[in-house]
Amino acid sequence: MDATCRPAVNAIECSGCGGCVDMFPHMFGWDDTADRPVVKDGRFPCEEVRQAVAICPRDCIEAVDEA
Repeated sequence: MDATCRPAVNAIECSGCGGCVDMFPHMFGWDDTADRPVVKDGRFPCEEVRQAVAICPRDCIEAVDEA
């Protein structure tokens, strides 16, 4: 079985570019009030989470809680 992780977003460092939401809408939603992405509930394949980490221009996404 593939490992699963949760993505975490550092909202303070985030520029709000929305790339993670565009590329991975099953993992990230958008908070209109904060104008920042939010992580959707659930666990996701670690490889997908690492891809989200790699596309973030501000390095504010990390993979946590690998299982």
